[in-house]
Amino acid sequence: MTDSTFSPEIMSHVVFEEELVLISSKDKDFGDLKTEPVLCFSKGCGYRARLEKWFEDQKIKPRKVMEFGALETILRSVVVGLGITFVPKSAVSDLEKEGLIKTHPLPEKYSHVKTVFIRRADTFLTTTLEKFLETTETVPVTPRNLSQFVE
Repeated sequence: MTDSTFSPEIMSHVVFEEELVLISSKDKDFGDLKTEPVLCFSKGCGYRARLEKWFEDQKIKPRKVMEFGALETILRSVVVGLGITFVPKSAVSDLEKEGLIKTHPLPEKYSHVKTVFIRRADTFLTTTLEKFLETTETVPVTPRNLSQFVE
């Protein structure tokens, strides 16, 4: 799918869409989450911005925000009960299946995100790039199978 909502000079192609979920340790219920520390990347992270917007709209003031540099550190910290975070559901499906975490959906306004490939409209499209764009429009691409489409 092509979308040029940026500017006539810019073309964007949706590569995949994903659902973001709030995750907690397995023993936390949704009602408990408002008082949990938030584990996230530094400011500038799109997922963090969405979570902060949800907090703002719900008039929730996180008690503590802890910044980390690696997703794996954030996820393992959630598993041991250090706090909560907001991540793509596909990134934590194995942890959820293993019973190590609980996922908590948020309203679509905050939880659905598109990953797009952006290019200048006047850019020469190589055969490889044309094939990539064609494939992303016809084959369901997910974060898990994306590596099959790029070298």
